[in-house]
Amino acid sequence: MLTDYVEELQDPKNKKLYEDEITQLEKERGVDVTFIHPKPGYVIKTSVNGNKKAFINICANDHIKKPTSSPTIKEGTKDTLHLAEKNKAFRTMVNTTALEAVETSFDVKLDKKNLRFPKLSYKGLAHA
Repeated sequence: MLTDYVEELQDPKNKKLYEDEITQLEKERGVDVTFIHPKPGYVIKTSVNGNKKAFINICANDHIKKPTSSPTIKEGTKDTLHLAEKNKAFRTMVNTTALEAVETSFDVKLDKKNLRFPKLSYKGLAHA
């Protein structure tokens, strides 16, 4: 039964129905809900506490605010993933921010000296 439930949840039609139902229920409670669907960017591979593999997905979404420092417009866009792709220093800043956020949020220590960047745009399943 659990397998059937997981397969049912992975069906795009059922995901949309689930999100619509949650949005409606929260709206009845006076809460405005927006589901954030990640747009894959790239993956950082590191280790947690020196003994477990860790993958950090660097993603984007139009609902997330753009960088607020004085962004440079290149090729008509100022999206974080685009800038990280074009500017090594900016990418390093994005990576450092992501690593620090994971450490703070999950109370773990990541290996920042031995980072790897597999040729993946996303690791695992994207969840809203």
